[in-house]
Amino acid sequence: MKAINVSRVSTEEQKEAGNSLPAQIERIKNYCKNKSLEIIKSFSFDESAYKEKRNEFSRVQSKI
Repeated sequence: MKAINVSRVSTEEQKEAGNSLPAQIERIKNYCKNKSLEIIKSFSFDESAYKEKRNEFSRVQSKI
């Protein structure tokens, strides 16, 4: 089965609490490896979900 790795942080607190983009990417890679999932695309960005206009998220959606 195939998977898409989408990693996102929205606050400095998330970054400092062990949820940085590199940490999320690594956790997702390990999860997919353990579940025999093939990552076919990866996206990572720093953008709040509470923004009215979410440019990066919209860009990811358009590429999936």
